[in-house]
Amino acid sequence: RSGRVKSGVARLRQALEHGPSEPPVYDRLVTALVWLNQIAEAAAVAERKADIIKSDPQSYLRAAVIWAQQENWIRSVEILHRALAQFPHHQALERILAEVLPRTLGHTASN
Repeated sequence: RSGRVKSGVARLRQALEHGPSEPPVYDRLVTALVWLNQIAEAAAVAERKADIIKSDPQSYLRAAVIWAQQENWIRSVEILHRALAQFPHHQALERILAEVLPRTLGHTASN
């Protein structure tokens, strides 16, 4: 099954090169990368989707949560702040920020 997922990832990457604003393609690629345990790349793809398709707070939320799961608290907080600048008072974004922000204490951008 891993081989099929890897070939699917290659096709999804190729599809994004031809049409970089297709939300479902990003979502499928993130899911496949998580399945393959390529978490950092999955987070980067989720973040890229959020930056390209700015009308969807869930894209920012997904990227922030993936980074938080990797204990990259600083990156997660950065994404949440960008998202809240576009979607002020978004409850889910605020809730995740409240959970993640205390974990940044004592961390620097290089941690």
